[in-house]
Amino acid sequence: MAINRVPASFFLCVLISFLVSGVHASDNSDVLDFLKSGETLYKNRDLVSAEVEFENVLLVDPSNIDAQIWLIKVYADRKKIQKARDLFEKVSKQAPSNPRLKELKGIFAVDAPKKAKQKKEPDPVIFETITLLGQKPVSRKFGFVVPEEKVTRKTLPEPSLDESGSALTLSDDPLISSNTQKPAVAEKPPAAASMPEIEAFHVKDDGPLAAAFDEWSVNGLPKGLLKYFELVMADRSLASLEDHNILSEGDKYFKPRLEADPSNEDNHFYMGMISFIGGDTARAIELLEPIRNTTKPYKELLSLVFLEFDKFLAFEKERVRIAQKEREDSANKKREETEAQAKAAAKNQAANQNPGQNTDVPLTAPPEGANTAEGFDAEGYDFYKKGRLDDAVEKFKIAIKSNPNEPKFHYHLGLAMTDKGLAGTIDSFDRAIEAFNKVIQLDPGSKLAKDAEVMVRDIVAAKSSLK
Repeated sequence: MAINRVPASFFLCVLISFLVSGVHASDNSDVLDFLKSGETLYKNRDLVSAEVEFENVLLVDPSNIDAQIWLIKVYADRKKIQKARDLFEKVSKQAPSNPRLKELKGIFAVDAPKKAKQKKEPDPVIFETITLLGQKPVSRKFGFVVPEEKVTRKTLPEPSLDESGSALTLSDDPLISSNTQKPAVAEKPPAAASMPEIEAFHVKDDGPLAAAFDEWSVNGLPKGLLKYFELVMADRSLASLEDHNILSEGDKYFKPRLEADPSNEDNHFYMGMISFIGGDTARAIELLEPIRNTTKPYKELLSLVFLEFDKFLAFEKERVRIAQKEREDSANKKREETEAQAKAAAKNQAANQNPGQNTDVPLTAPPEGANTAEGFDAEGYDFYKKGRLDDAVEKFKIAIKSNPNEPKFHYHLGLAMTDKGLAGTIDSFDRAIEAFNKVIQLDPGSKLAKDAEVMVRDIVAAKSSLK
């Protein structure tokens, strides 16, 4: 009879899946659903439920930046300051350039000790002057010595800067009138009051991101950001380098512009790229998907981002499909158990109604050689494939008792015991190791023995992780 073997790689995948997902986060809901639900609960100030939702995300995806940032806020609001601080330090190492992390620094800021005020010694020259002139002398606009007619003249304001940081000429500056020495009063645009100013940038950096910082210094923040995006997308490791707050400044600059003009593609692009490089993939998808078909010059750069989006969404779709299949398999198993219980109940009822009738006749004809060791093993393996692990173990034990020197029987018993361990009966792992070691002892060097060795290593690793 052919040996029924299950590839060791299959059980390795099962073990890895078990370790990553723990005990399966609630009903294996989608990561994005957990995030949206947690955000809604947080906004409604249901902090306890929000904490559960974000921690559920980390059960499925332990490295999810968005969930960890939300948890920092929840821990801080719930006065779990140490827990929030520990998580903040962990995420800061994982995504040092994330602008949202820089906004959270204020939660953990410690006020610097105030310096003691030093008593200022009186200036002897001033003291002597006041003594000579009296306590209330007639004040002059330009002091006591400089002749007032030499300095009293109309003055002009400092040259203004345009958006790129370049100085405007007097004729270009809207604050200065060319026909009069008196400065003109400039009217600010209605939305300008809510827009942050672009600060000049003059930090010297000779690293691989130098071109971006040079663009920022010479041509302004938007062009500096664009160059930064190009460099980071070409080499993602550059995102971990010092960015001199270019992402944080970009967030402060474009966030109010996006709120003021949500239909502007440039605002979507810059805020979406800042979120993407900062690790907030869900927010980046939300911002960049509406401009997937843009004709702007940065469309080629966006194509690289959309490739990663598509991979991420495909992975999420496959994960949801696997979770759905697991639920369906579980439902089928429960249905089979229910049907088996119904058949057993019907059999007992028939026996009570006809006590003289032989009720030990099986409902279906046994397979050929059912009373042999091979027959018991085959029957046990059928139970094993259907998920009826306890029935399978009993059949394998009978087969081993009939022929204890057949390695296949011990291997099948090891498989069943491994599944029982994965289902939560941790002691079954030890029984599985005993069975696989018996296979190695009975048939050393064989394919079955090598598979058994792999299973033993995987089980030992699984037990170590569960401690």
